[in-house]
Amino acid sequence: MSLTAALRGFVVLLCCFSVVKSQTDWKVKYYQTEICADKGSTVVILCSYDFPVMLNRVSTTVKKSFWFIRTEGEPVDLREDPEYKDRVTYSSSPKSCYLIISGVRESDSAVYKFMFITNHQTGRYIGEPGVRLTVRDLQVLLVSTSVQQEDSDVQLKCFIRCDPKGLEEYVWFINGEETRSRIQSETSQTFLYRSWNSSTDRISCSLRSSKTDQSPEVYAPRTPTVSLDPPTEILEGRSVTLTCSSDANPAAKFNWFKKMKSSVKILSQGPQFVFDSIQSTDSGDYYCKVQNYLGLKISDFKLEVKYAPKNISVSVNPPEILEGSSVTLTCSSDANPAANYTWFKAKNRLNAANVYHLPSININDSGIYRCKSENKHGWINSSVHIDVLYPPRSPSVHLSRTINGSGQILEGSSVTLTCSSDANPAANYTWFKENKDSPKSEEQMFTISDITAEDGGLYICVAQNKLGQQNSTVQVSVGSGSVGLAAACSIPAVLLTLIFLAVLFLKIFRRSSGPLVIRSQDKDAQNREGSDREDPTSRHPAEDETEIQYATVTFTKRQEDPLYSNIEPVKAKRRRDAHEDKEDVVYSLVGPSRSPAD
Repeated sequence: MSLTAALRGFVVLLCCFSVVKSQTDWKVKYYQTEICADKGSTVVILCSYDFPVMLNRVSTTVKKSFWFIRTEGEPVDLREDPEYKDRVTYSSSPKSCYLIISGVRESDSAVYKFMFITNHQTGRYIGEPGVRLTVRDLQVLLVSTSVQQEDSDVQLKCFIRCDPKGLEEYVWFINGEETRSRIQSETSQTFLYRSWNSSTDRISCSLRSSKTDQSPEVYAPRTPTVSLDPPTEILEGRSVTLTCSSDANPAAKFNWFKKMKSSVKILSQGPQFVFDSIQSTDSGDYYCKVQNYLGLKISDFKLEVKYAPKNISVSVNPPEILEGSSVTLTCSSDANPAANYTWFKAKNRLNAANVYHLPSININDSGIYRCKSENKHGWINSSVHIDVLYPPRSPSVHLSRTINGSGQILEGSSVTLTCSSDANPAANYTWFKENKDSPKSEEQMFTISDITAEDGGLYICVAQNKLGQQNSTVQVSVGSGSVGLAAACSIPAVLLTLIFLAVLFLKIFRRSSGPLVIRSQDKDAQNREGSDREDPTSRHPAEDETEIQYATVTFTKRQEDPLYSNIEPVKAKRRRDAHEDKEDVVYSLVGPSRSPAD
């Protein structure tokens, strides 16, 4: 209840009960209304109070008295306030009051009031206006700063709440030693200080009247330290926090940066920088900058993210691999720590290095090569197919034809010439006929339908790719009534020609001069023939003509074998005449055998 309300009630009671009492009988007197104290000191607030001795014929006694600062709701005794526990003391003498606060804090700055409560229902009184306590804390504040290239001029002010107008005399200290400003008076409240980025000075101030009670020191940030969470190895994909710490007064501002190739990237403000899921690309050089108005410091930090091999690639040099050339396979991957490499061909292990060299490659080296990249965090594979290129090998020629029962190619039949060659890339085929410029065919298989004598001759197969070419020939011989295939060799052809001329010569000679007598030189053969002779009595007198021995000429069917004529004697019945008693004479007529068609 306020004093005014209490007095109003009291006046009302006086009117009703005819009690006359002056309002001035209730009072609280403060000896000071403003007190300024140093932080940490002991403060004493003095007062006295008075009240009516009798009220409604009842003596007045004080039931309770206390100090308070809270004005919201019912006043609370300071001794019951947790913030003042064991720091406040009250007086105990009648009508005198004082409050003692030890170790005052800045939070103790407030208006303190005394209240007493009597035995009367309306007998409670609050002393107004109270005492205002200001706990002074000397502070060095920034007035202005002028930044140069490597230093800055800083204007400082020694501030105290109890002297807002700066009427006191002040003293300045650098690193605990008393100093004076270069431009202000010796006792000035302001101070001009030249700050360097590398400065380690600590600046404070005090009242000249109390040099031992100095303000807290102000100083530039100390070299910051960077801590890592987690403090162990940084693995890709994990959450990582960088924390920058530095001692400074006033408190420093923090900024994080990352050094790029030709620039600097600003990351964040504040002492911490967080990677929610760190990646290998986050590796690099970082630095933390801490700064206040007295200077700045920088701390570099190298961030290295560990990860399993990835982005594996395999290169082949040269890209086009020719038989006999030197080939180098190189395997590379992105990994931290660096990966170890192993080369395989299927499952065979080749070597443990990122480079595999084949000094003179051949077609047997073709195949799939696999590179394995591995470190302690994992592994990855990559394969490459090696395709060795080479020119065509000597082609082989195969001939398919229709033959008769004796192995001869019939005129009018179909003949297919097939050419094959091993090559990479695959060969292209072209057929030529000897002494002909234009190709007969550009296919691997060349078919001659309804063959004639004019189709006979030497055919050439050319197998070719971009690396080279090879040729092979085949002789196709076509007769007048039949088609014969001979190897490209002159001996069988000459032999057949000689046999034909011999037969023709014998026929002409027999007609002109009688049969040709061939004396057998093989006596064993004569003895064998003698056993086969007929009885002379079976001979007719008129049969004085010479007997003929026949011979057949056969040809081999296989294309690859030389075609030679085989002349075999055919046994015939012999007749002895009257002139054969001295020696045996064998008569032979050599003639070509005839085909069944003749």
